[in-house]
This record gives sequence, C-alpha cells and structure tokens, in this order.
Amino acid sequence: MTPICSAKLTLFLISFFSLLLYHVSAASTARRQTSAISTIYQFPNQLENIAVRPNGNLLISYITAPELYEINPSANVGRPSIAHTFPNGHSVFGIQEISPDVFAVATGIIDQLTLQAEREYTVWRVDMTADGATTEIAKVPDAEFLNGLTVIPSSEAATTVLVADSFAGCVWAVDIATGAVTKSIDDESMKVRGGAIPISVNGVLARGGTLYYTNMGQRNFLSIPLNDDGTAAGNATVIASDIGGDDFEIDAVGTAYITTYTDNTLFRVSAAGELMTSILDFQLNGLTAAHFGRTADDERTLYVVTNEGRVVAVQVDLVDV
Repeated sequence: MTPICSAKLTLFLISFFSLLLYHVSAASTARRQTSAISTIYQFPNQLENIAVRPNGNLLISYITAPELYEINPSANVGRPSIAHTFPNGHSVFGIQEISPDVFAVATGIIDQLTLQAEREYTVWRVDMTADGATTEIAKVPDAEFLNGLTVIPSSEAATTVLVADSFAGCVWAVDIATGAVTKSIDDESMKVRGGAIPISVNGVLARGGTLYYTNMGQRNFLSIPLNDDGTAAGNATVIASDIGGDDFEIDAVGTAYITTYTDNTLFRVSAAGELMTSILDFQLNGLTAAHFGRTADDERTLYVVTNEGRVVAVQVDLVDV
C-alpha cells in the first residue's frame, strides 16, 4: 500500500469511528433526556401560558383562539376540554390563581401578524369552582400588549393583579375588588432597547415581596422589590443575563426554570443567580411557559407549553445537569 493510500485509510478510519462515537453519545443523551420528558397533548399551535388547578388539572391559554383549555395530565390519554370561551374572539394570555381555584386571565383582540391590539385588553376572573363562571375585573384601555400575569400578596387571598405590557415596557396593577387600573412599575429594566425582538418585560412572578421578571429583548432575568400596592420599592437587579426568557416558574428553594421562545431551551437558574444549566436544548421549539404540578405525585414535574402546541411533562430531577 502506498503512503498516500495508507494516510487516506487512516483518515477514513478516524472519521468513521469519530462519527460512530458521536452518534452513540447523541443517542445515549437522547435516551436520558427522553426518559425525563413526555408529551401530554399536541394542540395545533400557539399555546401561550399555563396554570395548575388544586386538583392537578392544567389550564392552558391559547393565543390564536378565545378559549381557555383544561386537561388532566395524569390521564392515560389526555383530552382537553374548554373551560371557557371568551367573547369577541379574544386571544388569551397570562393566567394566575387569585384565590383557591379562581383565576385571573388576561385577554385581548390582536392582529395575529403584527401583534398590534385591535381592541382594548381585559382582565377576567374565571371561577373553576363554579364551572368556569367568568366575570370582568377590568379593562386596561392604555395597554399595548399584555402578556405575563401574577398576583399579590399571594394566591390564597390576592388583592392585586400585576400584568406585564411587553410593548410599553411596564407593569399594570389591577385592583381585583374595584377594577381600578394603574401603571405600577415603569422601569428602564423593563424597556426594549432596539434589536430584532421588540418584546420587553414578558413573564412576571411575585414571590415574598419581590417581583421576578424576564425581559426578552434585553435578554435578562431580573427582580425588583415590591410595595404592598405593586409599585417598586427599590431598584431592579439583574439575576442572570443572556437569557431571552418568556414565562417561568420558581420552585420552593428559589431555583427558576425559564422558558425561551427564541432559544428553544429551558434555563435553570439558582436563587443566587448562577446559570446552572440549559436543559431540553432543541428538543422543544418555542417554549412559552411552565408550571410545577400541585399533587403529591407531580410536585417535581414541570409542565411546559410551546408555540408549536405541545404540552409536555418534564421530570426536572431526571434531566441531566
């Protein structure tokens, strides 16, 4: 064999075995990840947000239809039912429990191509203890694009709904009892600073006198202290950067699980702000929101919804770190 042929054979064997090892490793990783992820249901598209009822059922908002859906994640074959249909073709955005099994939901009528509001936004009360009976809490006439939603002081006895406005770069406070609406936080950390993504403050979650939030355009995960009325009590702090976050969930020890619509992954960030890992890389496209289960069987199961219409269960303690 000539030296040239020998060299070519050596290069071929190196390439072949490198490729073989890559595929074996990739397959092993895929098996590990798949064992931690299961699909509950596939909608056509455009799921926006998720909440969990005390009985463990999931409530899911749909951006291209005026429906709020309910699905039992523990059923062998989950089939969604419509918990409520909102009037006049509303898109459904943020959802959060305001008292046991009663939820605040933000809706609006938008142009699906431009995301511009065609009619004013509304915050509703949806009472799942009364078969989804719905009443209007308030209209938010000056809102540009309502998105994530949270409540204070807690879901046991909330008095105020806080709603992110992703185009205006602010947070609106809605008094649950009176329907009064005020712009409660208008901070530079919530604004858009140009760039390709015009969405600023997106997901919001109030915990223990602090508002946590994502800014998709600035690619930051932040916090700001709150007064009792939902106004800012201090300056914003960047917890983690380079995360184009959408909605998110925080567990009992303060670890945040941040969905990323543009990065197609789920970031896990410790309470101290350390970027621990990115999980589900490219296994799900367009992640939009997440919520932990509420029963003894699924309290460490993170339910995730996507822009492609998937509802998945992620066993977070089984995902590789």
